Amino acid sequence: MATFFEDLEVWLGKFPNVTVLIQNDDLTLRFYRKKLPTNPDFPALVATRISEPRQRTQDGLSNLIRHVWQFTCWATTLKGADILADTLTAEISEYRGIMGSRMISGVKQLSRLDSSETDTDLEAQIMDFAIYEQ
Repeated sequence: MATFFEDLEVWLGKFPNVTVLIQNDDLTLRFYRKKLPTNPDFPALVATRISEPRQRTQDGLSNLIRHVWQFTCWATTLKGADILADTLTAEISEYRGIMGSRMISGVKQLSRLDSSETDTDLEAQIMDFAIYEQ
């Protein structure tokens, strides 16, 4: 079985409005886990796992898993970061269906934060999403 991040990468590749923003000339995506690589192209998207607890019920562990992932949309301008963040939000919010080998029952945005890197002059939008897996 693929890792959650691998399924996430394949799943994001199915949203053409997102991929057109983060796709390289060789059709690979500028989608990274935890941190940007050295000297990346922009805009780029970074995903970091925040939590992955199973839901508890009175009968024990539920079949529902609540994955919380943070997506950081990096760009050289605030407008570029906003466009990627707005596009990502519009595409994945409320999604229900297959994500790789997983059945997703819903995606909810939890937060959004403006950020910037003064050392690199990069702009970012940082968003947390809950992804519910059955």
